[in-house]
Amino acid sequence: GTSLELGGDNGNANATNGSAVVNQTSGTVTSGSGNNYIEIGAGTNAYGCYNLSGGTLTTPNNGNASGIRVGATGLGMLVQSGGTLTCNRYFAVGTQTGNLGPGGQGVATFTGGSTSIGAAGYRPILGDKPSGNAVMNIGTEAGGNASVASVSVNSGNWGVEFLDNPGNAALNLDSGTLQTAGNVSENNHSGTAKFNLDRK
Repeated sequence: GTSLELGGDNGNANATNGSAVVNQTSGTVTSGSGNNYIEIGAGTNAYGCYNLSGGTLTTPNNGNASGIRVGATGLGMLVQSGGTLTCNRYFAVGTQTGNLGPGGQGVATFTGGSTSIGAAGYRPILGDKPSGNAVMNIGTEAGGNASVASVSVNSGNWGVEFLDNPGNAALNLDSGTLQTAGNVSENNHSGTAKFNLDRK
């Protein structure tokens, strides 16, 4: 299930088109309890974008599958320039919604604010499903002071996982801070994974 879908509908294989943008400047958004994801770009021909410039966006750790999917079969973008993002379970970029085809195209960019991803056993995954393409930017070549923490403390002590399935993934650390409780690791060697530091 999902709490919020931007573009497409993972419960309806025919509803694979659509586009949606959310701009959060203040206030609090919390995904529902149970098996719920926030899915950005949730259909094969869909586009979704979530802009967080202020306020709080949270997905709980409630004992069920939940978290955030960016590029969930379609094209998805998450841009954080301020505020607080707390994703207590998986944060998957270039992933899949339901059973709607292969992995999507996802870009997550953090230029400001603070982000905490994962709890015990949960982590960011870049390139989560077959043929998924994922990019995570922390800061940009123009700068930024975002603070991103991956706080998983078991399940192999993952910090950031590249390529749970074949695909392509890049992590660009240009400015700001990336804090991990474990390794930045490649899990599947049949794809392409890149970790780029300070591209200025």
